[in-house]
Amino acid sequence: MFPASLYGIDPDWYAWQIHQVSRSGTANIIASPYYKNSPLFIISSVIYNQVGDISASQSLIIYPIIVGVIMPLSVHTLAMKIWNNRTVGLLAASLIMFEPTTMVRSFYPIAQTLVVVFLPIIAILTSEISEKSFSSTVCLLIIFLASMFSHKLGLLIPLVCLSSLLAVKTFSGLLSGYSIANSFDEVRALSYTTLILVVLTAVQMAVVTDFIAYPIVSLFGKKALTNPAIQTIFAADPIFEPNNLLEYIWAIKYQYIYFFLAGIAGLITVIKDFENSIYVLSAAGATLLLFALNYLAPGAIPAGNARWTVFTAPFVILLISGLFSHTNADITRFAYIVLVLVLVSTQTFSGVTIKDGPDRQRYYLTQPEIDSKLFSIRYTSGPVHTDSYLAHERIPWQIQNEQPNNFRSVSKPIIERTLGQEDFKYLLFRNGQKVYRGPIQSWRILYDVRSDLESDTKINHIYSNNDTNIYIS
Repeated sequence: MFPASLYGIDPDWYAWQIHQVSRSGTANIIASPYYKNSPLFIISSVIYNQVGDISASQSLIIYPIIVGVIMPLSVHTLAMKIWNNRTVGLLAASLIMFEPTTMVRSFYPIAQTLVVVFLPIIAILTSEISEKSFSSTVCLLIIFLASMFSHKLGLLIPLVCLSSLLAVKTFSGLLSGYSIANSFDEVRALSYTTLILVVLTAVQMAVVTDFIAYPIVSLFGKKALTNPAIQTIFAADPIFEPNNLLEYIWAIKYQYIYFFLAGIAGLITVIKDFENSIYVLSAAGATLLLFALNYLAPGAIPAGNARWTVFTAPFVILLISGLFSHTNADITRFAYIVLVLVLVSTQTFSGVTIKDGPDRQRYYLTQPEIDSKLFSIRYTSGPVHTDSYLAHERIPWQIQNEQPNNFRSVSKPIIERTLGQEDFKYLLFRNGQKVYRGPIQSWRILYDVRSDLESDTKINHIYSNNDTNIYIS
């Protein structure tokens, strides 16, 4: 349940930067042009690292705490503002705690985690701008600035959402002749907020970073060359193959279920609740715009094609919980109890249903793998070659003791079965693993790598434990 290394691909890199900043006292040491200029995610962990007197790796635990506390509170606040129903608010807060994207970002913290938490807060503060609340305006500007210096999408996603809301509210106001009380004031306040966000987004994209080039190159430049797929009979794509009915059910994408339910809920809301249908239509417009942008110009969004979907979690949950605002109190309470029980029970038994093993993709290291990497650092000279994930994943000991990551990737020779032809001195091989992550994608190995290595007379075996072997040639 608690792996010996940090979980994921990026957190170990963040932990290394946290340690370097904490030791040096300056963000200029961060090994990234973007995060050197936008270091809030790293700086937040540095503060926790210093105040809590804990290691850099352990300091990332601040983000599961932030997600676990702020997300349910902010979603509950939004649900109460929109639906004005206490049970619906509790249902929304409970659902967001078990929503898969939110859970993943809790134990796999990256810079985007911070701005995903900011987004529902931005929604709350924006709803209070029309009430001419000075404190809300100041807080909103602070959140905008924090988002600017946290992640590439920190301002772009809120800008798309607010622009969509402004368009729908303006169109609705024109149809009604702004006869609804305060509708003109709301549109005017939202216009000012969106204009400020446009300026800040332009500053982030063109001054703080050079990400303005992404959409320009994507739309008008030459298409980038992609790495050709490796053609081999010795490895295959690690397509998930369920071993039983339970695993098949578990393999269904939760997000598809959530989006489907949100679509039904949105349709019902539009039919039954005109006032809140404005927010549903705005969310739909923002989603369609981002989807179309990804489809027509895949490189236009700096953080990648699918990253924007992470931001949808709180709003999908708001729509689903809103389904029960149209039912009587007894049905709503019953639905709340059933949903929470189902979600809690399924999460509790997920570890039993899907067993970890060598034929499964995993993004963490076991203790024997860490031990073998530590042995390599202490007792070998020169670079040690291993698979891509093990080569790039810094173990906590390396970070704390400022040891360089002197490992090299040999994923391609493993996939193409040419390890015996490679010129390496040391090779660290995870013989207990069947699925390996390469530089671009993952592969399922279809032959016995250890047998090939053991039969090669030029390669000698110098270290072994339960999961790994180290060879010298």
